[in-house]
This record gives sequence, C-alpha cells and structure tokens, in this order.
Amino acid sequence: MDTRLLSEAEALLVEYEEFLRGKMHSTFDAYIRVLRQLLLWIVEWPGCGGDFYPEQLTKTAMEIIYLAYLEQSGSSIAHRARVKSAVSGFARWLIEEKGILPLNPTRGLNILPQALLAPRQLSTDERYILRNLIEQDGHRRSHAVFALGYWAGCCDWPGCRVSDVSWLRMEHT
Repeated sequence: MDTRLLSEAEALLVEYEEFLRGKMHSTFDAYIRVLRQLLLWIVEWPGCGGDFYPEQLTKTAMEIIYLAYLEQSGSSIAHRARVKSAVSGFARWLIEEKGILPLNPTRGLNILPQALLAPRQLSTDERYILRNLIEQDGHRRSHAVFALGYWAGCCDWPGCRVSDVSWLRMEHT
C-alpha cells in the first residue's frame, strides 16, 4: 500500500481487494492500480487535506477533472474506459456493501470511441497503380472517377477517399 494514502483509504482498498479476490488476476491488478492512482490523485488535489474521503469521489471529480486530466496527459481511450470501469465497480461497492457513497460518480459518463477513418490520401504507389488500371480499363466510368478524384484533390486526392467515389455510377457524375 502506498504510504501517501492515509488510514481510511488504506482500509477501504484492503477491504475492496478482498471483495475483488474472485476476479481474474489481470482484472484485479488493473482495478487496484487504477484505484490507487485515482485516490492518490484526489488526496493531492487542493482542498482535500491530504486524506481521502469517499464523499470526494464525485461526478465532477471524475468527469471534469480526472478523466479530462487523463485525456490531456495522453491516456488512451482504452485506459480511460478501464478507469471508468474500475471506479464504477468501486463506487458500486461503496454504495451497496458499505453504504458510504450516495451515488455512482461514473453513471452517465461517456467515453467516446475514437472514430476510425479511412486514409485520406493515396500513396504514390497507389496512385500509380490506379492510373495504370484506369488506363488499361478504358471505361468512361473509370475515367470519370479518376477525374473526380483528380480535380477534387489536385492530384493527391486529399479531399476524397477511394470509398467516397468507388460506388459512383455514370448517372452520379
């Protein structure tokens, strides 16, 4: 146990560790590590007096301050989701088993997944292959798709993804 956490926080974490003993070892380790980091962070926050009290575990502390801090620190979306999950379980335990916490501070918090975008530009090799295929194909549709990409993106196609134009038909151009 980290010596910077004082007796109440230490006692709660020891009890919660016992509660989690049935979980997989990796889940158990991750949750305890996340909770220790959070509790140490709360203890060091101005106005906390160097000790942790469960009432300090609020939605504001989680959403606006801690998760925002993790995001600004470069923590991945997966890590922030793990933090939310660990804190949610701890808060649920504090509510149901200990009767200490009135509300779960993670309830209603959304961690938006990062959008997966298709590459926005064709590489030099891809452009070369595409131009050769269009030249060999000889169909008007192929030439129209290439012209659309060329003129919309000035040769490099930065404004159009291949998926944006690949389903076009002649009547669309």
